[in-house]
Formats: sequence, C-alpha cells, structure tokens
Amino acid sequence: SESYKEKIINQAFKLHLEGNIEKAAKYYIYCIKNNFNDPRVLGNFGIILQDLGKLKESEISLRKAIELKPDYVNAHVNLGNTLKALGKHKEAETSLLKAIEIKPDCANAYFNLASILYDLGKLQDALKAYNKAFYYKPNVLAHIFNSKFFLSPIPCSQKQIYLEREQFRKQISLIKKNSGIALDNNFNFGNQTFYLAFHGQEDDKEILKELAISLSSIDGLIYNSFEKQKQIENYKKRNKIRLGVCSEFLYSHSIYNFFGNIIKDLASADIEVIIFRPPNSKHDEQSKSLDLVVSKTINLPNKLQDGCRMILNESIDILLYPEIGMSNYTYLLSLSRLALVQVNALGHSNTSGSPNIDYAISCRDYDVEASEEHFSERTIRLSRLPVHYIKPTFKDINFNRSEYNIPEGTFLIGLPHTPFKYHPDFDLILDKILVEIPNSMFLCAEGLNEFDIEELKERWKSSTKLILKRTIFHPRVKLNHFLNILKGVDIILCPFYFGMGNTYYQAMSVGTPVVSYKQDIFRTRHPFAGYRQMGITNPPIANTPEEYISICKKLAFDDEYRENIGNQILSKSKDYLFNDKKIYQEYIHFFEASLEAAINESSLPNHWETNS
Repeated sequence: SESYKEKIINQAFKLHLEGNIEKAAKYYIYCIKNNFNDPRVLGNFGIILQDLGKLKESEISLRKAIELKPDYVNAHVNLGNTLKALGKHKEAETSLLKAIEIKPDCANAYFNLASILYDLGKLQDALKAYNKAFYYKPNVLAHIFNSKFFLSPIPCSQKQIYLEREQFRKQISLIKKNSGIALDNNFNFGNQTFYLAFHGQEDDKEILKELAISLSSIDGLIYNSFEKQKQIENYKKRNKIRLGVCSEFLYSHSIYNFFGNIIKDLASADIEVIIFRPPNSKHDEQSKSLDLVVSKTINLPNKLQDGCRMILNESIDILLYPEIGMSNYTYLLSLSRLALVQVNALGHSNTSGSPNIDYAISCRDYDVEASEEHFSERTIRLSRLPVHYIKPTFKDINFNRSEYNIPEGTFLIGLPHTPFKYHPDFDLILDKILVEIPNSMFLCAEGLNEFDIEELKERWKSSTKLILKRTIFHPRVKLNHFLNILKGVDIILCPFYFGMGNTYYQAMSVGTPVVSYKQDIFRTRHPFAGYRQMGITNPPIANTPEEYISICKKLAFDDEYRENIGNQILSKSKDYLFNDKKIYQEYIHFFEASLEAAINESSLPNHWETNS
C-alpha cells in the first residue's frame, strides 16, 4: 500500500539523517528492489554510494532519480559532485548549470560549480560562483572561506604573498565577529591554508592559531563530549594502546609512502590500530592492504559532529593525524579533543595551530631549538627520519634525451616539482644557475592542473631572463617512467622554503644528487636529514643561497665530485634510508611516554627524545 511504502521510505530518510548509513542503505536497496520508484530514494542512495567511493553506481542511481523527476535539483547537484569525482568535469559543469537553471538561488550548485571551474583553471569564474554561493547563503563557513579567503597557488611576486596573507588574517578576525556562521557539512574550503606553508614566511603559526581559535567559536563545530577520566579507565582496563589514525590520503599517495608501512608495523606489534577515513577518501590496492592488517577501518560521515562521535565511541588513546592541513575534514576534527593524546605527524610540513593537538612528530635533524617559534605543538625528536619508506623498484628504460630535443653535452637539471612549490624568490636563483652553468638546461614537470603551469610560465616570462628559454617541460608520466627521468638528469634542485619529501626518496633510489638549501625550519631539512642519516660525505647541502648556486656549479664542472655523491647515495641509501623496519618502535616509546604523562596530568617537554 501507499502508506506502507511511505512508512519504509520515511524510515530510510530518518536513518540517513541520524548518520546510520549502513542501515539506511539497506532500506534504500529494499525500496529499489521492490520498485517503489521514488526519486528521493534513488537520489539519497546515490549520495551514500558517493560517500562509499562507488562512483559509477552513484552516477547510475542519480541519473535514474533525474529520469523520474527531471527538475530534481539536489539530484543534479549531487550528480555534478559524482561526475567531478569521476574526472568528468565538463559533464559535471553541465549538471550543475542545470541545477542553477531550475533553481537560480541554489547556493550548493554555485559552490560545487565553483570548485569545478577552479580545477579547470578558471579562477575568476570560480571566484564569481563562490561569491554567488555566499550571496545566497552568507553564513555558511565554506562559502565565507572560499569567497573571502584566497591564497594564489602561483603568486606572481613576494608582494602578492604579503598582501594575500594580510587579507587572510583580516578575514580571520571577521569570523570572530560573526556569531551566525553555520558549518553546513561542507568541507571544501579550497585548501587555502595548505598554501601558507609554501610562502617562506615566519608567521604561519600565528595565522593558524588565530584561525583555530576563530573557527572553534563557531556553534556546533567543537565536540565537547570527551571525558578524560573515563578514557584513562578504559585504557587501564585494556592494558593495550588503541591507536586511531585519521587520514584522507592512505592510498597511492606520498602520505601512504611515508606512513603506510609504519601503520602496518604498529598493527603487527601489540598495538590496536583503527583507521578513520573522511568522506570522499580514495580506495585502491594500497588502502586495501592497510584495511587487511588493522583492527578496524571506519568510514566517517559528512556530518562533522557524527564523525567526532564515531571516533569518540571507539575509545581512542592516541589519535594520529598524518597530514593536518591537506584535508579540511581532518583539520576541523583536529580542533576537538577526541583522545587522551593527539598528534600531528607532519605529512604536510606545517603546524596545525590547534590547541587540542599536543605533539608534532619530528626527528633530531629536523627539529631545532627555536621550533616553538613555528609549532603550536610540542615537538618530538625521533632518532632518525620518522618514516618507513620502501625503496622503489623500476624497470630501466634508458631515458632518451633526444626525445626531448636536449642538445648533446647539456648539463641537465631536474625540477620535478608541482608548480606551487616554486617561490618567487627561487626564480632569481634558477636564473643565476643558468648564467653560471652555460651548457645547462632545466627539465621541468608539468602539474596536475594545466592552469598552474601556465601561470608559472607567465611569471617566469616577466620576472626572469633565461628560465623559459632553457627549460623543457615534460608531461606527467607513470611512476616507472618518472623514476627513469630522475635517473636521466644530472642533478635535481630542491626548491626554497618548502623542500622535498616523496621525490627526494625517489631521487635517492636512482642515485641522483639533490641540491638543497637548509634553513632552521622543519620543512626545508628533509634532504639534510636524509644525507646525514646515510652518512654522505660532503653532501650538496647549502647554508645560503649563494652556496646553493656554488654547489650546483661544482656538480656541473667537477665530474668526480658528482659521481662520488651519486655512488655514495646508491651504496648507502638501501641500508640507511629505505625500509626502516624498526622506526615504529620509537613511535611506541613515544606513545607510552605521552600516555603516562597524560594520565599524570602533565605533558612531555618540548624536544622530547625517544631515547630520553
């Protein structure tokens, strides 16, 4: 009967709203199998499939909902989201424009359209769409963030960086004054805070602390149900550490390369590991390999408060965030207290700014005495690099320079970095290197976003003399080809102010020297720490920009020095850099000490060392 159908459908909606996704999905499937033909059922089921990463199934369900109800605005909006996730940007744009045609004041449609336009490199059009979303729903946090906060991925000058950061801070102060802001379960903030780390400025900590305080004042954002004494009692009853790992990037990604094997090592030790995956997390063979060895994997819902509640229900002792600052969802989670000890693993090399993140994982060669100037957390010094990175294997295909029209006798310098890593200050250094090494050329990788590389080219065209004339750009390639390119260049340059992580390990695996400028800030010191750990004699590490250029010249004109560095890397990296199967033990030492301190109402001191 109609009343029976309506009763079942309403129960499905109720379960969905309560965050009981698994049970709601069963109700939706029942409705679909029994041909209820309700577009709301198909539309909502499409959302659940989207959250579960079943994107093709989501597209089918949403299209069926639209067939039944062509003017179903929410289905058009959610279909746009699914199509975007499938990489069908043009189709996604069409779907969202249709939603706007049906409902011209649909803020969500404008917002999601803006994110697609941004990905397509249409920044001005994207900003107009974000402003439309803000116009129709001015008190939604995501709309405020994307329309009012903006940091250019490719700034044209140091002056632009200063001005944008100044405006960024001004907008933070306005959030404090706005008491009507709503979260609205939309976490696409355009990753604006992500770009702070690439500016080479000294006030990231202050900005991020101000942001954390301002956001924490928003009603409903902070989850206040953590009971410390209850959690201490649960820990003592188990007599076993329960570790939560909250990450959006535990798949074929640099974050997995750094921390995936440590998580496996911890799970194989006497540690209970639970992985929390935010909405829209990707799934592949690497993510599945982790799911097989940990105690449990939990997919978190869109609603932040439900996500907090699910984490809290698991009674976590240590909550580890591998990459705060790369995911808006995990960043917002980090503002709440959900475990006895909460840790920033610095997969994104910046402080969280959160008052509820207790520690940042570092090591002796990263951490400097003045780290408190850069970190809101207390830093923890492991004895060596805090990663278990498996040495890449590849098939040698003999990188052919002639395919790229590189003249014979060229000293080929690799720049295998994403475009946003090139600070304007670095441009002048690159130009000087080309002057000092007349037979040199750069081999530069194109970015994920075609627009970014075009913006970088425009900047180089206006601010430098030689870079564009003597740079060859290669398209993005698969890993095996990329490793052969790294092997085929003579040296690789580490960019100023942020440095290298994943690509440094890849370069070391093929024995290509990396030139780096070491400063007293964590994010610039990875190559320095790696060379020290390997025991490389006379490594290509500079203490000043002038020395950086000088080292490049020495590598270009002193074949014996360059070959010696390359041979040292190849012989020592396999034993002292890669496949560190024991570093997890230092994590456990830290976990135990930090829990003991938390139980005793204290904290480990700044710069605490794992052998202390």
